[in-house]
Parts: sequence; C-alpha cells; structure tokens
Amino acid sequence: MTDLRITFLRPPFLVLAALGVAIALIVAGPMAKAQTQPTAPSAPQTIPDDKLQAFAVASLDVQQIAKSYQEQVKATESTEKQEALKQQRMEEMISAVQAAGLQVAEYNAIQQAYSQDKQLRALVDNYIEQIQK
Repeated sequence: MTDLRITFLRPPFLVLAALGVAIALIVAGPMAKAQTQPTAPSAPQTIPDDKLQAFAVASLDVQQIAKSYQEQVKATESTEKQEALKQQRMEEMISAVQAAGLQVAEYNAIQQAYSQDKQLRALVDNYIEQIQK
C-alpha cells in the first residue's frame, strides 16, 4: 500500500476548534501527529514561491475539508460509517492537494518545513492572508 499522508497547518489567525492536532492521514487509516518539534537550525529553505503559494491554497482547502467532516464523524455511531467518512475525507484532501498543483509528498515536505522554519512560516502565513482577503 502506498503511504500517503496529508497534514494541515494551523496558522495563529485560523481558529479550528476541536482540531487541536494536525491531521496526518495514512491510507491504512490510523491518525498520527505531525512533527511539530523544532529541530536544530538548518540552512534556509529553498522552496519555490509557486510551491509555497500552492501549499497555502491546499492547506486552506485541507482545513476546510477536515472541519466539514469533523461533526459528521462525531455524529455517526457506526464504526464502519465513521471509517467510510474518514476515507472519503482523506480522498477529498488528497484531491485538494493535487488540485492546488502539489503531490502529497511535496505538501508534507512543505508542511514539515513550515513547522520548523520561522521565515518560511511567515511567508506562507502572508500568502494565506492574501488568499483570505
């Protein structure tokens, strides 16, 4: 099975109640926390602006998808139906990432850099603010 994960960023200006943990989706189904611990300082990130802008678009879409499914999953008592909703959510997230012009691996790599690089985070947050205007 291919290992696909999608995580979403949580800029300070976006409040997503009850989504306190970044979602990591793996085709097999288990949820995992995204790495958020800072690492030792490294060389500045060299991710092209068009990829960062695509990431900003995709992250907003992924957050919206996660939020839209959150209540549905909680309201569903059947474990089987919950799993089906989670699978559907994952597929929509993957589609959103790809529609923004990124592969899932690129999205995850940028998410990891976003969580570790303050300058990169500020740049992406600026792109997100521009999109939301």
